[in-house]
Amino acid sequence: MPLDIEQLQEDPLAEGAYFPGDLLVSLLGGKAEFWLAKPGLRDQTRALAERAISLFPTMPDIASQTVTKPVTRAYRAYEEFQRRQAEATAWPPQRHRTQSWHQRSRRVDIASTVDR
Repeated sequence: MPLDIEQLQEDPLAEGAYFPGDLLVSLLGGKAEFWLAKPGLRDQTRALAERAISLFPTMPDIASQTVTKPVTRAYRAYEEFQRRQAEATAWPPQRHRTQSWHQRSRRVDIASTVDR
């Protein structure tokens, strides 16, 4: 992937084998393990995607139609993944996860007395 990033820095819509921008789509679609192992590349990748998206208006119509949807879709999926990762690692955890053992067991005790 680092070679892709070098090439994308020169041209964020660089073409691999299929269409302009397919290298960026491939990078944005990287597996979770990659992004967790290389957190320093997140900002770089986000900047590359935003730069590519800013180039859409300057592209000829045919190329724009081919490139816009896959790049935008991949960028949205990437952003959603990053958002989920941030939520998963946020501290403190969500309130419902921080209930003490006593609070959980009390709820069970109350429920068992209601059934009687």
